[in-house]
Amino acid sequence: MSRGNNEEGTSFFIDSHCHLAPFWFSHKPVETALQDAKEANVIAVINSAVGARDEDKGLIDYDYSVELSQKNLGYVFCTLGLSPSMIKSLDVDYCLKRIEELVEEKHVGVVGIGEIGIDRHWVLEDSWQKRQLEVFKLLISLGGATGLPLVIHSRKAESLALDVLEKNAETDVVLHCFSGSVELGKRAVDDGYFVSIPTAVVNRKKHKKLAKALPLENLVVETDAPWLSPVEKEKNEPAFVHYAVEEIAKINEYEVKEVSKVTTKNAIRIFSLPL
Repeated sequence: MSRGNNEEGTSFFIDSHCHLAPFWFSHKPVETALQDAKEANVIAVINSAVGARDEDKGLIDYDYSVELSQKNLGYVFCTLGLSPSMIKSLDVDYCLKRIEELVEEKHVGVVGIGEIGIDRHWVLEDSWQKRQLEVFKLLISLGGATGLPLVIHSRKAESLALDVLEKNAETDVVLHCFSGSVELGKRAVDDGYFVSIPTAVVNRKKHKKLAKALPLENLVVETDAPWLSPVEKEKNEPAFVHYAVEEIAKINEYEVKEVSKVTTKNAIRIFSLPL
């Protein structure tokens, strides 16, 4: 299996978005996965906490994610958000309060607000869609108040999410696992936003089209682990992020090292990573 090396030298990668809480990332120990990522030339991992919890273990992904970043200083970072696709099952008021508390505590590992946004795939009820918008705007404001970048979930609501961001966002924006049209992708780029290409670009046409149409200077890469694996019958993990870089290079006839260099530089700048 390729580990991110190419004939011109070693490439280095950043997984800009994954989910490492044990109740999702359960196919191998997280610390083992992080070691595997290091061996695959991944120089940083950004773990997304969205408000989920394991009641049996008393585990909340906000606290877990901050603790994981503290245990792996300078390697694992985290963003704190509230998944719009899960809004019906989350304690929204608690989530908003806890995000604000952790951001105010200025943990060195907290580098962004997200994922946040709008979901029109899993959430169809008008009342919950309205609540999504309220929460989205509140967390956009928190990003503005703190200077932290925003990581956006916009499944089947890409145009609406851009409308809201264009009116309210004051910090950098990363469109996580963006699957909108090329036209909307270009609109986001015109806004100065970044589009995150997932490892699913290996086998999904919509991501291939975006990777071809959008400028490399506006791209970062992610796994969204443990989901969207580029390897059939295997769970995704940070070590696999090189698949996204290699596919972007293949589609555009770029050198792998150039894609890794630019996407890594973008992630470092957006999230102010001390690398």
